[in-house]
Amino acid sequence: MKKSSRVFIFLLLALCLLTVLPKSADAAKYLIRAATVLIDESPTAKCLFMFRDIVESQTWGDVEVQVFTGGKLGDERPNIEAIQLNNIQVATPSVGVLANFSNEVRVINLPFLLTNQKVAFKVLEEDPIGKKILAGLSKIGIIGLGFTDYGMRNLTSKKKIKTLADLKGMKVRTMKVPDHLTLWKSLGANPTPIAWSEVYTALQQGVVDGQENPFETIYLTKFYEVQKYITVVGHIYDVQPVIMSKKFYDSLPPNYQKIMYMAADIATKFNWYLTGEQNLMYKEQCEKAGMKVNYFSEADMAKSRELNKPLFDQIRKVAGDALVNEYIAAVEKAKKELK
Repeated sequence: MKKSSRVFIFLLLALCLLTVLPKSADAAKYLIRAATVLIDESPTAKCLFMFRDIVESQTWGDVEVQVFTGGKLGDERPNIEAIQLNNIQVATPSVGVLANFSNEVRVINLPFLLTNQKVAFKVLEEDPIGKKILAGLSKIGIIGLGFTDYGMRNLTSKKKIKTLADLKGMKVRTMKVPDHLTLWKSLGANPTPIAWSEVYTALQQGVVDGQENPFETIYLTKFYEVQKYITVVGHIYDVQPVIMSKKFYDSLPPNYQKIMYMAADIATKFNWYLTGEQNLMYKEQCEKAGMKVNYFSEADMAKSRELNKPLFDQIRKVAGDALVNEYIAAVEKAKKELK
């Protein structure tokens, strides 16, 4: 069955759930505060809105879900720490940031492997390795409910990046993620961690020369006002796990625990569909806004992969050969099946 057909079936199911089961008028017994740094228009926020609607309808209002978008509850790392303490119950941090807490999640930081959405979906949603990675989060007080799709991280800049050599010395804003810093250093750039709320101003004032994010974020954050070029380097396909406080999850009755997984499954499938559609649209919108999109050559891609072999070795040391090999095998299997 094609992914679009599966998503359509899930959306029909979600619609049935929301229309057949009304909310209770009684006060909620449980409260979920769900956080994302992305704005309401993003597929990630829309995923949380759908998760909210399904959970509230399926529990007859026993569980209330409040969604906070745009970083209202803080940045991603503080959100993860709040999840562990049960101060926030649900969040959708970037996998790069979450990897700072989990060696299992860190394997997704392996660069130049997930080359497009189809490969990423097969590996993380259909192969057992995805659930295995999420299961590892229980060791740090977190329940992994699923993955949302954020898309390929693309480099924006004021000057045109034609080849790998053009990255030499370039100040690229990154998240404070060690693997991302190592990756950009290996490519010759000067990675510079800056808080998300300060990125636009940093680009505008020339504190950094560029930044990297999917087309969706590039357009919605209006980076086209301060950056001229987008380069598809193909380095990281980003996903945002839907995570829940284990303390909160354990406090729920078993039937409500099942509802959390069911709601996340439907909502994340919707997110994958929406992200695939919207990233293509936002690429076109970026171009209409005057940005020029170019791609690394195959030769530069091959050289970039070669330069990042030390990063593979670093991740192997912490995640273990068995998990890394299983992950790489899942990627290779997905690519073969998609040929």
